[in-house]
Amino acid sequence: MSCTNPLSKTSSDYSYDGLLVLELFYNGNKVYSIYRDFKGSISEKHYLTLIDIMLDDLEIR
Repeated sequence: MSCTNPLSKTSSDYSYDGLLVLELFYNGNKVYSIYRDFKGSISEKHYLTLIDIMLDDLEIR
């Protein structure tokens, strides 16, 4: 598995179509961020996947 994240300085494979970013702010301060690159067209599934990961990471469920 190779890293295709365009933010990575060590990535050797830049074959992605876009970068999806989800950032959560509280009282004007960023408290969480997640980045995921994707291939193809962006869909609701991409957003829902990041939201699920965020909820698990923050133990909100």
